[in-house]
Amino acid sequence: MTHRLLSAALLALLLQVPQFKGGVDVVRFNVVVLDKDRHPIAGLTADDFRVVEDGKALRVAGFEAVTIPSAAAVPAAAPATHTADLHVETVTNHRNGPGRVVVIVMDWTIPNEQPMVTARLIANAAIDALGPNDLAAVVFDSGVTGNRLQGLTANRDRLRVAVASAQMGRSTDVQMTPKGLMRGGSGGPSTVCYCGLCGIQTLAGIADAIAPLQYFQKMILFIGHDLPLAENSPAAHGGCEGLYREEREKLFQAIDRGSVVVHAIDPRGLDTGAVGADAFPSDSRPPSSERLIREGNLKTLSEYTGGHSVVGVNQPERLIPEIFEESRVYYVLAVERGAARGNGRAHSVRFEVTRPGVSVLSRLAYLDAIPERPRKAPTDPLERAVAEVLPLADLPLRMTLAPGTTKNSSVDVTLATPLAASARADVLVSVFDQFSKEVGTERAKVELPAREGDEAEWKMHLNPKPGHYEVRAAVQIGNQVGTIVGYIDVANSARPADTSTEVQPHNAAPHEEAKNATPVVSRSERRSAALDALLAQAAVQVEQYGSPSGGLLLDEKYDQQVSGRMLTMRELKSELLILPDAAEGWVEFRDVLAVDGKPVVDRQDRLLHLFSGAESDPRGIGRRITEEGARYNLNGATTVTRTLNHPMVPLLYLRWANQARSQFAIAENTGDGRHVTFTEVRTPALIGTAGDQPATGDFWIDPATGQVTRTLLRVVSRSGAATVSATIRVRYRRDDKTGLMMPVTMEERYSVRNPQGVSVETIDATAWYSNPRQFKASASEVK
Repeated sequence: MTHRLLSAALLALLLQVPQFKGGVDVVRFNVVVLDKDRHPIAGLTADDFRVVEDGKALRVAGFEAVTIPSAAAVPAAAPATHTADLHVETVTNHRNGPGRVVVIVMDWTIPNEQPMVTARLIANAAIDALGPNDLAAVVFDSGVTGNRLQGLTANRDRLRVAVASAQMGRSTDVQMTPKGLMRGGSGGPSTVCYCGLCGIQTLAGIADAIAPLQYFQKMILFIGHDLPLAENSPAAHGGCEGLYREEREKLFQAIDRGSVVVHAIDPRGLDTGAVGADAFPSDSRPPSSERLIREGNLKTLSEYTGGHSVVGVNQPERLIPEIFEESRVYYVLAVERGAARGNGRAHSVRFEVTRPGVSVLSRLAYLDAIPERPRKAPTDPLERAVAEVLPLADLPLRMTLAPGTTKNSSVDVTLATPLAASARADVLVSVFDQFSKEVGTERAKVELPAREGDEAEWKMHLNPKPGHYEVRAAVQIGNQVGTIVGYIDVANSARPADTSTEVQPHNAAPHEEAKNATPVVSRSERRSAALDALLAQAAVQVEQYGSPSGGLLLDEKYDQQVSGRMLTMRELKSELLILPDAAEGWVEFRDVLAVDGKPVVDRQDRLLHLFSGAESDPRGIGRRITEEGARYNLNGATTVTRTLNHPMVPLLYLRWANQARSQFAIAENTGDGRHVTFTEVRTPALIGTAGDQPATGDFWIDPATGQVTRTLLRVVSRSGAATVSATIRVRYRRDDKTGLMMPVTMEERYSVRNPQGVSVETIDATAWYSNPRQFKASASEVK
């Protein structure tokens, strides 16, 4: 899966790089040379390098100096990920110069809570550091929940959306026992990542996928807490002994073949092994030997490939720009291989540079040349072109992907190429889901008219189901072939399914285009004037939650119970903070005070400390508090990870910025104001779930004031392990002190079904809210 996902996306590239020709058997190294201040040194020549193996100099058969353009300045206030428009994309198969291929791997060993927040910061820092000619991918090495894979692309918005979907963090199992709260091991069944091998296998697959790209600076950014390369790794529990050697050898062979640099970054930060302030009496200090083994595992690949390992460092995201800057200037050396060893062991080499006080970063080993197995290539030239790793850019192409405009189309694929004379284009378009499974392919022959000073452009109409897709196209005109790739999110549509394809040249007669086209009707056109006015009133009301300076604070009593084979109950007492946020309107933090009547240890006034100015990132740390509180949520046999159980979440769909995400309709009144239904139609969904399912729900709105009196939100999460259907009902009442509609009760139900559709258990919860007051930044101002 990984190989196809990454290699197919590379069809969007045109690389102008050195070609080392001739019959010499060479191995290529990408070499970075740094001065004493760790700045890359430019201007070196082949005469400045000497490559030595076993004391014998190897001949340098080819040399090229490469400089990658630096990253563009990042805007001070980047837009929120959910505002990125993923329904339209325009790409070309032209490339202006050298660049990097960066694969960001989010590993299953990332701990939950703050490390998960830090992991996203690391990944986003890498995206910000990408140069104009770089491409990146986001890969997850297990299917814990609804992570959104993203193949290699230059679209930063798509990469950030994939990072935002990351749900890799392992949760801690917290249960109430007769002896009080007990903390178990990390959650997640063993099938999620058997013996911890998924990380090693994923890295090997990535290295193999990008191995043919000999002239890229190839980087893997591994974000995780452990990579069990050692037999005595903590993950090597009973039954796993002896499994690591073979997988480890495959990984190192793939890295040697691909000349890949691996940077390993632990998002957990400084880890002393001490028991934290929020520990339970049953918690024990982990053995220091395990920590040392984990750190050694993370350093192994980085040291072997000439990369960085960032372990035991707080705020590691700050080091990412330096890592990328170091790789911006490098040298490609094609070195003649030494005599074959034939024993499978790697050749160790050393690079010597004729400059004082410099350091050299490169992989320091290579393997004997391994003949590739002959593969039967497709006889069809377009099928062969689509299957190629490297691009075919003999024919320049531009492709635009956009929502469909005809009755039997959910995606319009517009292709264009510079052309003067009339010609016939043979076109193949293939559509793949995010797991690289082909879901459709279409072939067409298009007659293109002669043109002057313009592109020949034509359109194909496809109809994949709602989802996240990779679209690849190959075009042949005469003897020239070009390939191109792009991505698009297909929203839910009311149009009936139809697998047919229409092809229309750009110069089609107007009446022919109109006869077959069914333009997408805007949501405002579908709605009545009365509904528009009602939604406008509601938007004005909900925007007020983002206005109070300092936010709002409520007391919360929260009862949960699991009904399955046995009845289990839990009571939480918390403070709920509603804090204004420029990007999202507002954010909610639940700070758990007590569990079943027992106070949470050492949490006195955490919210006050958080927003008193002592913390540099209050929003990020506030999210950590929410994620910490989420671990007290009651679960049964199935762990339902949830942080959406906040009473103000349904109102987010009524914000001005979010109304276009959904289709609204007036329903029959059932009291409590006008009854309005909604269905989310844009992806990615506002609430991230396994499968990225759209939300549906209902609002009851007072037509005189626009105030929301009641909400009903439905969300479904589908994974290979279970399907969870969530229903959240909230009632609101006007608070005379604040003048706002404040939550009074919240009722939840999570219905869990197994893959066969059989009900396993339900989780029911009810929360009551009281004492709403304005929240200020210091204890003296809390009222």
